[in-house]
Amino acid sequence: MIKLSLFVAIALVLFATNLRAEDKKDKTVYDFNMKDIDGKAFVQERVDLARANASFWQTYKFTNPVSKKIESKSAYCERLGDVVVCGGVYK
Repeated sequence: MIKLSLFVAIALVLFATNLRAEDKKDKTVYDFNMKDIDGKAFVQERVDLARANASFWQTYKFTNPVSKKIESKSAYCERLGDVVVCGGVYK
C-alpha cells in the first residue's frame, strides 16, 4: 500500500476514466462527449491516448476550482488495466 503525506494528498487530485464505459452502463464516469471551452473533446481524447499509450501527458482547458476561471490544465495519465488514472495541474 502506498502512503501519501498529508501535503501530497491535499495538493494532488487524481481522476480516473473507465476505458470500457462507452456503453454508458457505468454512470460514474465523465460524459465521453464533454468538451472544453475550445471545443476539444478531452475525455474522448484521453481514452484514445490511453488505448495507444501506457502513459502520456494531456493538455486541455478546465475550470480551476480555486480561481473559478477557465485555465489550461496539464494532466499526467497512466493506463491501469481498463482504467486511466490522471493527476493534473493548472498552468
